[in-house]
Amino acid sequence: MKVTFFGHRDATGDTFKKELACCIEQLIFLGATEFYLGGRGYFDLMAANVLRSFKPAYPDIRITLVTSDINESFDSNIYDDSIYPPLENVPSKFAIPRRNKWMVEYSDVIIGFVRRNYGGAFSAIQYAKRKKKSIIFL
Repeated sequence: MKVTFFGHRDATGDTFKKELACCIEQLIFLGATEFYLGGRGYFDLMAANVLRSFKPAYPDIRITLVTSDINESFDSNIYDDSIYPPLENVPSKFAIPRRNKWMVEYSDVIIGFVRRNYGGAFSAIQYAKRKKKSIIFL
């Protein structure tokens, strides 16, 4: 099972960190092994850190940075690897939204933290709804 995270980059505070950890652990128990993150902002970093905290107990899970720039490097202390979707012919202005669509299409479950009805996270969640993906809202 593949899980993707979308949340506003300026999401702050640890009020939902326990809820996020509980949600992730339940998904691992249900068979989730691959976790995709966009690596932009606080929500993605918090999700990556929560996932990293589960690695000792669940060494088979994979934490993957899905990049929107082929030259983007990744921190191997946080992510296990990175993927660059087929975005070679996409103008840079549209690379992140197209990357987000790719993440939705290649995932089984979406974990979302959206508090306003605009922005990339909101648009990605709306796309996931149209694709009838399973979405867990924090």
